Amino acid sequence: LEGSSIFSSDKVIAVQIVANENLSAATVNGLSLDIFGTDASGSITVSDFGQNTLNFKVSDLAGNSTELSYDIEVTNDTTPPVIATNISSDFSTNQNLFELEVQIDDLSAVETGIFNNGIPVHESNSKDFSYEMSLNEGNNNIEVSSTDLPGNSSILNHVIFVDSISPVITSNSPSDGAVLESQRPDILF
Repeated sequence: LEGSSIFSSDKVIAVQIVANENLSAATVNGLSLDIFGTDASGSITVSDFGQNTLNFKVSDLAGNSTELSYDIEVTNDTTPPVIATNISSDFSTNQNLFELEVQIDDLSAVETGIFNNGIPVHESNSKDFSYEMSLNEGNNNIEVSSTDLPGNSSILNHVIFVDSISPVITSNSPSDGAVLESQRPDILF
């Protein structure tokens, strides 16, 4: 943890302590944390972006206590993730499978979801992944939504139209079995 860089959009950071035995009390910078056996967690607000010191104090059920201090860097991150895919524009296809390639550009970790017509079809924590998706006949409203650790989010939408049904000829001329008469052209001198 010492020297870690944490991304936040509002100076609030999540903290967690894991001990080797059950805890009776846990604080960070004097603020109490929620205790769950050997774990303690909660959120604290740091005084400013940049360098911050976290002072941890834990006590076990017998009354023994330990204190640790760590310096961390809290980075102000209000920029949403940038989403790129291998779809440059809406398009039509006759295929019911499509390999969607997704790249996310962001400073912190992200959670990305893929939706087809509003239904979630895939989730990933990776910043570079692909997903073979099944497409429905007709319009497929594809949404890629990504949220980074501080909560900044962005959405990219595309429509893939699937038409896998061959056209049917409903009328043709001349019709089958028709007799064609040819006319001689008039040639004038």
